[in-house]
Amino acid sequence: MKWGMSIVFSGLLSGVAPPPVTLAQISRPWTFGECLQQAMKNNLGVRQAEINSQVRELDLLQARTAYLPDLSASGFGGLTFGQRLDPFNLRFVNQRTEMVSLGLNANLLLFGGFQNLHRLKQARYALESAAAQAEKVKQDLTLNVASLFLQLIFAEERRERAVLQYQSTQATLERVRDLVEAGARPRGDLLNMEAQLASEAAVVIQAENTLRMARLNLAQLLMMDSISVQRPELSPEKAGLEILKKMPDVLYAEALSSNPAVRAAEWNLKASLSQLSIAKGAFFPTLSFSASLGSGYSSLTQRITDTLITVIPQDPVRYYTYGGDSLDIPKAPIVLWEFQRAITPFGSQLRQNFNNQVGLFLSVPILNGLNNHANLRRARLNVRNSELQLEQQKQQLRNTIFSAYNDGLAALSSWEATRKALKAAHEALDYAETALEAGSLPSAEFVQIKNRYLQSETDEVVARYELIFRLVILHYLTNKPIPLN
Repeated sequence: MKWGMSIVFSGLLSGVAPPPVTLAQISRPWTFGECLQQAMKNNLGVRQAEINSQVRELDLLQARTAYLPDLSASGFGGLTFGQRLDPFNLRFVNQRTEMVSLGLNANLLLFGGFQNLHRLKQARYALESAAAQAEKVKQDLTLNVASLFLQLIFAEERRERAVLQYQSTQATLERVRDLVEAGARPRGDLLNMEAQLASEAAVVIQAENTLRMARLNLAQLLMMDSISVQRPELSPEKAGLEILKKMPDVLYAEALSSNPAVRAAEWNLKASLSQLSIAKGAFFPTLSFSASLGSGYSSLTQRITDTLITVIPQDPVRYYTYGGDSLDIPKAPIVLWEFQRAITPFGSQLRQNFNNQVGLFLSVPILNGLNNHANLRRARLNVRNSELQLEQQKQQLRNTIFSAYNDGLAALSSWEATRKALKAAHEALDYAETALEAGSLPSAEFVQIKNRYLQSETDEVVARYELIFRLVILHYLTNKPIPLN
């Protein structure tokens, strides 16, 4: 991975409307820490990562409550018509019936192939992975803010140097003008200096445009209209130059245990292993304990409130004999029973119809369309994919650190070379200014010497900030605080 001073993490520039920023906050310069805090508060990616962590917390809570029994209450009340079996009287009826049925059911899983245990582990690992991913988002945003912050103070220093050089050239132009008017220098020297002054004026304008764009980029990231920053006393030494004294394999070893992308991949692998255990647990029988309570009411359930008995006597039966006589044999009277009925009250029926049930339920999976086998194969493939993702993250981190380390060494060598070149160019410019005023140096040659000095100064500033940015990247990759305060 290559990094440059113009790096822009477009995926992290999005945000939501921030809280209002006061005029006092806009007018005063902001430190890097304040800029970072403002970005963390308003960035959409950070908020999405926090919401994702909250969702994983809910998943963990749900996995914990899976150990609790299922408890449900049921109730039915209404009218039924037509022939049906009355469950409370166990007889077929064909009339309108008012019915109420109440129930309370509980079910507790005693054994399910340890699937709930592995779901709990998976939820914990997913929560840790989400936390690591949220940290990764914040780290990327930190590097983005650091990049734009460095670009802004780099643009400010470039503009200040351009203005100082313009003012210096303007003063030299005035001295040459006096010499030309006094007849000590040809008019061509004045024209050369005027051309040089115009060229440096264009440099100032370009530096001001770059500065405005740098301010705009940082203000947009912070969701502000404008911003000014407090320039720290920044140098490669204060930016953590000593990190280049460590070998890249040492930096990689330090970063491996703290890098959030690697940790997220490690937690994802553990979650995939838990999912594999869940898929294996589906092949085991499940044993559950169940209990229920119930009662009901029916308008067909009645009770006897009174009994009427009617006795109707019957005439005896007369039999005749051979001798002409007759014999009366009495006959039993007819007894009629009549009952007065009323619907049994609601409360009484609930007490009479109360019932309960307890038992164990065993389910043995035999064939379910090979779903368990497909889920097991899918879980194994997910484990293998998670292993490859973890190796990919480690390899990418190693390659990135080694590249960033080499870029840092190259930036250090370039900065040291530009410092020497700037020192020599400055000495040559001092000599040329003295010679120009003494009249022993043509203005065209002086312009060339000053242009070389300006280029050397620009090269030194660019190399210095490039080195600082490389150091920032190494601190970012090894999860160390970025030294910009």
